[in-house]
Amino acid sequence: MAHDVFISYSSPDRAVAEAVCAALESTHIQCWLAPRNVSVGKVWVEAIVDAIDESRIFLLVLSASSNTSPQVIREVERAASQDITIVPLRIDDTSMSKGMGFFISRHQWLNVQIPLRQQDLDELTRTVRLLLEDKSLKSGQGTRQVAAEKARQDDESARQARESADQARQEAEKVRLAREAEEKARKEAEQLAREKEEKEAAERLRRQAEEKQKAEAEEKARQEASRLAKVKEQQAAREAGVLARQKAEETRKAKEAEDKARKETERLARSKEQQEARQAAVLARQQAKIVPGEAVVPVQKIAKSAWFWIAVALLLLAPL
Repeated sequence: MAHDVFISYSSPDRAVAEAVCAALESTHIQCWLAPRNVSVGKVWVEAIVDAIDESRIFLLVLSASSNTSPQVIREVERAASQDITIVPLRIDDTSMSKGMGFFISRHQWLNVQIPLRQQDLDELTRTVRLLLEDKSLKSGQGTRQVAAEKARQDDESARQARESADQARQEAEKVRLAREAEEKARKEAEQLAREKEEKEAAERLRRQAEEKQKAEAEEKARQEASRLAKVKEQQAAREAGVLARQKAEETRKAKEAEDKARKETERLARSKEQQEARQAAVLARQQAKIVPGEAVVPVQKIAKSAWFWIAVALLLLAPL
């Protein structure tokens, strides 16, 4: 396939080379890029030489890697020997090696930043298209016009660089302000969070103090209730003891009264028996002077009278 631009690069810069190729081909500028365009079965070196010879522009991705790459230097040498216009695309600040400078030191290069910006790709595309539109590139004529156009492009690039720098400063200022606002919002959020935590901590302490006071009050009430219960139990025990003592005293007094009544009854009974016995003896002595048959009746009466009083005494003692 016919192509206009041969892109030379070192392996570490492959992503940059592919991005440049995509940008140029998006504007219908055909590019040759290894290994994409190396035909299957073709010798690599031959494919490279043929592609360079058939190119109208040799686009060099100049970097620290390609600056000292023997393969890239050989490709540049081939392009220079074929009087093909070389366009160096410088992607870093590496100083040019002697081998590379020998071939491209007289060429004006384009400086771009990594990662590539769209405005850099657009500038590269315009430069390549202008060079392709110049009908005298292959014969080596028209160098003066190309240099003038190049100077104009450089001025335009400088102007765009200044605009880009201003825009970058503005963007940086916006970013700074955004960061300050973000930092302020973060600090305010942290302050609110701290205040919330402090408030929650104070609330927890208050609840804990209330719960402690409540627990202490409940414990105090429990202890007071226990004390009152013990006092009540002690008082009840004392009252029960007093009642028991009173009852025991009443029982003792009743028993004493019972014993006293029993003893008094026995005493009265004995006294009466003794009295009756004395009376009986008196009567017996009186009757001794009487006929024996006449003295039997009073003795029986006396005996019956004694048993009568004994029965009376027993009846009196029975209710006690």
